[in-house]
Amino acid sequence: MIADKSYLKIRNFIGILGCLLPVLCLSGAYLSPNTVYPDWWTSISITYYSSPVLIAVLSSVGFLLVSYRGYNIWDTLVNTTAGICALSVVAFPTEASWLDKSTEVGLFWLPISITMWVHYVAASLLFLLLAINSIWLFSKSKDDTKNTIYKVCGYIILVFLIIFAINAIIIKNDGMVIVYETIMLMAFGLSWIVKGHMLDNWLK
Repeated sequence: MIADKSYLKIRNFIGILGCLLPVLCLSGAYLSPNTVYPDWWTSISITYYSSPVLIAVLSSVGFLLVSYRGYNIWDTLVNTTAGICALSVVAFPTEASWLDKSTEVGLFWLPISITMWVHYVAASLLFLLLAINSIWLFSKSKDDTKNTIYKVCGYIILVFLIIFAINAIIIKNDGMVIVYETIMLMAFGLSWIVKGHMLDNWLK
């Protein structure tokens, strides 16, 4: 694949959407009349029930990742699978404290008791693949500074994915979920923006 201007624009667009996703989702939910729902702010995923912003932005990222063609088969496979996971996160919503688990939601109108588990698996795999992409695929460039940024972003995603899992299983502090999600998304976005050469003037 030739890193022409169109691909650079796609990388930058993916990165910008990743960085803006937390702000856009929380802003959309806050401005929505559906903020009467309790705990609407505790995670990016739960803003699904307050505003259509999550569906619009994450679907865009998902389709861009699916259509992205990398330098080799592994690059393409990782990004395509990540895109499918992003779309699955949207199609299978998470649980909400104010909704019964039997409530049918999402693209396929399935009970939350089913969609929530698909959502968790898809979201976890999405972040794992984004980390793999940054650490092992992006970092093959000839620029040592960029390679360091890619790896740092990837390891940040991995570390906070582990912290996220520990919090979900053991600590169960719902108020910290939005923090972990935001940090991982910012790391993902920065990695793609650097790959899109948007910050080249600053990195010289």
